[in-house]
Formats: sequence, structure tokens, C-alpha cells
Amino acid sequence: MKTLLRFLLYLALIVWLGAEIFFPVVAAVTFTTLMPNTHLAGTIVGELLRILHGMGLVCAFVVLAVLALAPVWGIFKPRAALAPMVLAIVMIAGTVYSQFGIIPAMERDRIAAGGTINTADTSNPRRWISTNCTTAAKPWKRPSCCLGWRWWCWWLGRRARRTSDQGSGVRD
Repeated sequence: MKTLLRFLLYLALIVWLGAEIFFPVVAAVTFTTLMPNTHLAGTIVGELLRILHGMGLVCAFVVLAVLALAPVWGIFKPRAALAPMVLAIVMIAGTVYSQFGIIPAMERDRIAAGGTINTADTSNPRRWISTNCTTAAKPWKRPSCCLGWRWWCWWLGRRARRTSDQGSGVRD
């Protein structure tokens, strides 16, 4: 059972955080390839972002379920699983905010600007909001993602050291 739960935990983390790392590459290639038609590129990236958020939420709930069940089955100590659970909840909150707050606001601004944001007058406040909406999300999302990565790496490394130390009889 330990192996299965660890496998599910690592698989969910790899899919979730791997997609978070790969998404900017896909977005950059899409916008570069479709350079003159930013509306089409934005539509493609927007759909991919919705899929990414859905995958992220599923993986996050798998992570939370595994971290909640692991102490019950004696795989992790309850105290050791608490901090990663809190971090997963923070990352879920960021994903939900982006999916249900930022993306619908950008879509409303695009529709209010006439369908294609590039055709709107540059003095139109809807164009400014839509253009700068993602910039407003970046300062919040990048540190949370970076901190999330650092925390997971630290926690998983700590767990691996403890497991190997327990096997050799050394305790930290």
C-alpha cells in the first residue's frame, strides 16, 4: 500500500508541476508561430490553459487525498503531511482564482472590446485591462509556483533522506 500511495503522490505531482513548467513553452511556441494573428494564438493558449487548470485541480485533489490518507495508514507522520497539504491548498486556490476569476474577466473584456482585442482602440480601457490582466496575475502566480516547487523538492528530499537513514539505522 505504501508503494501505491507514493506512486500516486509522485505521479500527480509530476503531471501537475510538469504541465506547469511545459505550458509556458507551448504558449511561447504558439504565439511565435502565429505571430501576426495574436487573437488565434490567444484562443489556442486560452483553451490549453483551461485544460491545464482542469488537470491541475484533479492532480491537486489526488495529492490532497494521498496526503490525508498517508498518516492514517502509517506512511507519513501527520505533522509531516500537514505543511505539504497547506501548500497544495494554496496552489489550488491560485488555480481556482486563475480559472474562475482571471480568465472569465479577460473573456468579458475581449467580448466588450468587440470580439478581437487587437481591433479595439488603444484608448479603450477594456483593451488596457485585457492586455495587462495577465501581468497583474504574474507577480502572484510566479512566486507561489516557485515556492511550491522549492517546498516539494525540499520535502521529497527530506522524505528520501529519512527513508534511507531509517534503513541504515541513522536518525535525523
